[in-house]
Amino acid sequence: MNNLSIKYKVLLITILPVFITACLLSFVFIKERLKDTEVALNEKGQTISKYLAPALEYGILSGNQDYLNALVKNTLSIPEVSSVTILNANQHILVHQSRHTEKSSHTPKNAASGMFFSTNIYRSEIGIDDIDSYDNSTGGSDNEVIGMLVVEISRNGISMTQKEIIGNGVLITFISLFLTILLALYFSRTVSSPISLLTKGIHRIRDGILGERIYTGAGGEIAILEIGINNMSASLQLAQLREKEHADDRLFIEKSKAQITLEAIGEGVITTDINGYISYLNPAAENLLGVNMDYAAGMHLHKIFHIKNMTEKESINYPISTCLEEGKSVRHDDSMVLIGANGTEFIIRDNATPLRTRNGKITGMVLVFHDFTHIQRISDQLTYQATHDELTGLRNRREFEHRLKDLITNSNFETQKHALCFLDLDHFKIVNDTCGHIAGDTLLKEVSQLLCSQVRHNDLVARLGGDEFGIILVNCPLKQAVLIAENIKNSVKQYQCRWEQHVFEIGVSIGLMPITSAEYSPAEIMINADAACYVAKDNGKNRVHVYRASDYDFLQRHDEIRWLQKINRALDKDSFELYCQAMVPANNKSEEVKYEVLLRLQDDDELMLPGYFLPAAEHYSLMPEIDRWVIKTFVALLGKNDFRHFRDKKQVFNINISGQSLCSEGFFEFIVDLFESSPVSLQLITFEITETAAIHNYNAAINLISRLQKRGCAFALDDFGSGLSSFRYLKELPVDYLKIDGYFIRNIESSRVNQSIVDAISSVAQALSLKTIAEFVESEEAWQVLKKYGVDYLQGSAIEMPVPLTEVLARFKND
Repeated sequence: MNNLSIKYKVLLITILPVFITACLLSFVFIKERLKDTEVALNEKGQTISKYLAPALEYGILSGNQDYLNALVKNTLSIPEVSSVTILNANQHILVHQSRHTEKSSHTPKNAASGMFFSTNIYRSEIGIDDIDSYDNSTGGSDNEVIGMLVVEISRNGISMTQKEIIGNGVLITFISLFLTILLALYFSRTVSSPISLLTKGIHRIRDGILGERIYTGAGGEIAILEIGINNMSASLQLAQLREKEHADDRLFIEKSKAQITLEAIGEGVITTDINGYISYLNPAAENLLGVNMDYAAGMHLHKIFHIKNMTEKESINYPISTCLEEGKSVRHDDSMVLIGANGTEFIIRDNATPLRTRNGKITGMVLVFHDFTHIQRISDQLTYQATHDELTGLRNRREFEHRLKDLITNSNFETQKHALCFLDLDHFKIVNDTCGHIAGDTLLKEVSQLLCSQVRHNDLVARLGGDEFGIILVNCPLKQAVLIAENIKNSVKQYQCRWEQHVFEIGVSIGLMPITSAEYSPAEIMINADAACYVAKDNGKNRVHVYRASDYDFLQRHDEIRWLQKINRALDKDSFELYCQAMVPANNKSEEVKYEVLLRLQDDDELMLPGYFLPAAEHYSLMPEIDRWVIKTFVALLGKNDFRHFRDKKQVFNINISGQSLCSEGFFEFIVDLFESSPVSLQLITFEITETAAIHNYNAAINLISRLQKRGCAFALDDFGSGLSSFRYLKELPVDYLKIDGYFIRNIESSRVNQSIVDAISSVAQALSLKTIAEFVESEEAWQVLKKYGVDYLQGSAIEMPVPLTEVLARFKND
């Protein structure tokens, strides 16, 4: 019932009561009519019997059979009479006639159908005067019964009448019901049609069709509902229009932002359709490709986007099928060369991504490429700077040692013999002291050219530092190496340095180290060659000395062993001292000053700088002990002072960690245990690791940095930029600060190359959210240049000279 529509509910409510009422009325009507027919038939049978019985008296008394038959026959002519029977006083049948058989052996009482009416026949005694007043009703019990009349009235006629009555009643009932149904349908339609229209209107609103209105033509509550639904639809439509306007406005704003961004960014952006035909170029792409949007629109990407591999220099088609057919992004690991329309070549990095609809269907792709030409040039410069000496153009010490290591690793010493020459110019200090550094630099350049002219094309000449040079003689037996070294010595001896009115003659002491096996490491070969050179110089200078084992013992006796003893004594007696040098903010005055903790060795009455004793400490693997002494002493000094001045500060002090400590067993546990047992927080500390140490001990560095950073301290990468490899590992080393190698800071105010390198390093650091620190800032001019390039902190003699740690702690206490 609840699931029926209102139309059928109205029909049911209308028809069901009418149907029940009609059935009841029809039943009563038929019943009464049937009763009336029974009564009428009964009265008719009584009337026939009443008037026929007196007429039969004569025939019975006279025995006139014909008379009786005639009366009976006339009576049978009445349609309702089925049979007539006359009996005498003894109940014997005198006459019996029926419509079907005029004579029957059955008595009236044996008749099984119809209605029987019996009347006694009396003898009447009346006079002539009584005839007129004769009435059968006068017969009574006093008169003599002479017979009996039995009249059978047939029910066939009444049955037909009754059937007609029933049929008519049923017909009238159904006609009435039919008319009622028609009226009910009309009225239900009148009621349900407006409601149906309202329902459809609500469904349209549900489906988001808000522009149509409902018109039912009804009044009353339906009209109120109609007005309410129409108003609701209008309100929703208005709200939808406003929301659409707001969405369009937001979409327009976002599109404008995207358009402005695409036009403003430095990366080239190209979009294509599903077949690779260009639909958009941004201005950067137009500049790099050398074509405008009007020209490129509708062209296939391969027609204007010409690239080639940097290493193989072979032209290739951009793999657009990877995006458009396979739905994968494209990113070349190596840089590519883009050839513009005018033939200009750009070094680019590219990335292509499929464009998809909401259901994931690919509609095209977007290709983004960035001009890395400038960065590549800077990278090439960095590569050159990392491997070459700036003054002479020769390979530097780092590259020299790297080549030496490769030579030892890759040589087959059964068939290959090599040699290494360590050269130290004689009397070079005289030129510098007499004529100044410019004259000395000129001499170094000319000597460098002279050395290159004396070696073979596959030999390597490098400036190792100051007036020291190194030469690797590849595939050169000792005898030939000695001849080459002698020629070099003689050529340098014959060389004259002319500066203004001065003429200088110099010499060169050469230590020659044969490389005939992998017995010695590169460092040991360098030390041995240096030792041989020392012997050559000690024996009178300007000579060639081939290394012998006793040479190294000599050098040890005069240098490293001396410092080894002093280091061990300093560790035992705590004769090291801690100094600090300030690192001040370059631009942001709100930043706090930081300090690098420095180490000094008290040697008699003189404080020795680390450059004197750390090489020996590294050679004899004493750096972990020194690092632990520095950290432990620093924590002890800080703990003795009023610690509340540092409670809320972070990353105030920088402490250096050597490469040997990175791999030292238990070093992490030492730091954690030390700080957990002290009120000093690790958040105050920034540990500095040199670039070389971090890269040579890469996994150990990553492990230590990540574990200590979780405990609150920070890390700085020291001497950054000294090697191109630092850029390769920089994104993976989770450091917080970059300390730019002092090599690039010295003379930065006059060196455009150094300025470009520092600018590049600062830009990379900013991109990686790292702070930069410039050390060896020695002039106000250098300060201003570094501020210009966005360096965050400055350190050097122009800022503050190193002072004892206790003095710095006293400053905090007095603030």
